[in-house]
Amino acid sequence: MVYNFCSSETVNAVFNTATCIQYFQWCLRYSHSHFKASHSEVNEAFLDLFTLAPIARNLLSRALEQETDGSYRSLEYTELKESFKLSGLGNMEEDESAWLAYLLYNGALTFDSKNPSKFMKIPNKIAAKRIATAILNRFGMKAKDIEHALDILSRTGEVGPILMLYQKMMSKRDVGWGDFDKTEEHHVAAVSYSVFKSVLVKLQPEFTVTHNKRHGLVDMVISGKNWATVIECKTIQIDYLKIPTTSPAANGRLNKASALSKISDAREVLKLKFDANDKLRPGKTIEEWVYGSDDESPQSQVKRYFESPEITMLARNDALKFRGHLVIIVGNRKVLCWDVDKDGKLGALERMGQYIEQETSEKFQLPCLDCDYHGGLKSSVA
Repeated sequence: MVYNFCSSETVNAVFNTATCIQYFQWCLRYSHSHFKASHSEVNEAFLDLFTLAPIARNLLSRALEQETDGSYRSLEYTELKESFKLSGLGNMEEDESAWLAYLLYNGALTFDSKNPSKFMKIPNKIAAKRIATAILNRFGMKAKDIEHALDILSRTGEVGPILMLYQKMMSKRDVGWGDFDKTEEHHVAAVSYSVFKSVLVKLQPEFTVTHNKRHGLVDMVISGKNWATVIECKTIQIDYLKIPTTSPAANGRLNKASALSKISDAREVLKLKFDANDKLRPGKTIEEWVYGSDDESPQSQVKRYFESPEITMLARNDALKFRGHLVIIVGNRKVLCWDVDKDGKLGALERMGQYIEQETSEKFQLPCLDCDYHGGLKSSVA
């Protein structure tokens, strides 16, 4: 059952168990007409505390993802725990049903009106804003930095500052074993909800392109008033990389992620080799894979996409400032971003290894991250 507590206008229904109890108690004492639901929105202090837990952050992050129609993503559930002690949540770290029930109780989620017996979702934009703010605060992301990066994006189409922020957020967000299974789709959706919130920016994920009479997908086409940016995203999962660690193999993923985080030079990241369990790229370095001459290398795929009629039309539009990028997420810890020209050629790497900390601070006014600038390649390497 869903509820709302607004007598003056029609609003989206909100299920908030705490508010319902407050309402029933008020009815017993007074009357329905005078009820004021002071806590019908999700409490910010609750969110600040709740987002300490990685599983809670992941659930809320998934719920913030938006569908093509702009609605928030529905989370499927099979059961909801009817009772549990709050102190026991720490012992149910992988039990989503308990965490979902607690989110429901506090109004962060509501039953999906289209299919309430199977799905729940974020109730409204106010709750979504509070949830997103709490998550970003938990990741150490300052609102002014995000706003400044979005301002640069909305005016110029430059995604470098946004990608730096996403790398910082990703490194703090992905700390659970299952987090390292994320694919390109996960990262594109996460970037969409967490950073591309400017009303001046239109985001079109998975833009269909035609090449050699076949259809493919670039991951994002972002457009502003007088610019367009095309992004092709690739992900290298940490299981498929050879990363030396000094810790026991029992926590292999987390140990490898920790070792990867400590690499501060993008040249070293590009030299990492694929493990033998990678069927397509065993023994190759990331750099060899990116610049491979075979049809499946990122370089070849990007060139085909950019030669398609759809992308060519954008690139040759004199009224638009066109930008192209190849973005590679490495082990959920590093973001590498190449500029791609109108003909689909990757930018040069002549400035690889030169830190641009001063440039980053002055130009973008963001927290200083160790960054390698590869000519056309800006690689955030925290």
